[in-house]
Amino acid sequence: MASFKRRQFPGCDPAKIALHRAHIVGKQGVFGVLKDAARRAAFDEDMLRLYAELPYFLIGIVVDKLAHARHPQRFYENSYHWALAMMLERYCGLLRVWGRTGKVICEARGKYPDRLLQGAYEQVLEKGTPHRRHPAAFFKEVLTSRKIKFLSKIPATAGLEIADGLVRTAKLEILAENGKAERLEHPFQVAVEGAIGGKWNRRWSTGKVAGYGKAFFTLPDQG
Repeated sequence: MASFKRRQFPGCDPAKIALHRAHIVGKQGVFGVLKDAARRAAFDEDMLRLYAELPYFLIGIVVDKLAHARHPQRFYENSYHWALAMMLERYCGLLRVWGRTGKVICEARGKYPDRLLQGAYEQVLEKGTPHRRHPAAFFKEVLTSRKIKFLSKIPATAGLEIADGLVRTAKLEILAENGKAERLEHPFQVAVEGAIGGKWNRRWSTGKVAGYGKAFFTLPDQG
């Protein structure tokens, strides 16, 4: 990530440049150089290569907020906290497959929402989730801390930058595959989908991505 920034923004401190999608698309701050078509093309090509070559697993969770609000047995009142629980199920499953331990890092959003998210995280550690195969021990055995590590955009953290850059593409891809949105045919969107195609978490025995790398929570239509 640092090498990418040095190539694209010579002379700048990589730690002080956060690859924040909104700033990139808006060509704000240091990204103002991307108003030049040639610079933007070179940036996009380099970023696609970065997405394709960096070592990471991609897990995307999409929650239908309206369906969650009417769910008769909600594990959490907050749909974002339910998304966290679904993410932790898959992240901890991945850690267990690899025989690894890990921690959870989130982008800081403010004292109040961060405190609520921390509470939701602790609930998973203490009670597990409603899934019968995910009791508290499932999480405690592989997570190294009872605290989420909240980080701001600066100094830049590679994992947060990758997540920020791919969240929109992941969401749209999951919605399209579940019949909730039209698949976008924008060239760069298609190129990003291609670059990350091999990064989705999957069931090792079958290669299945749905439910492992891509999860969509909703309820059956009520007529």
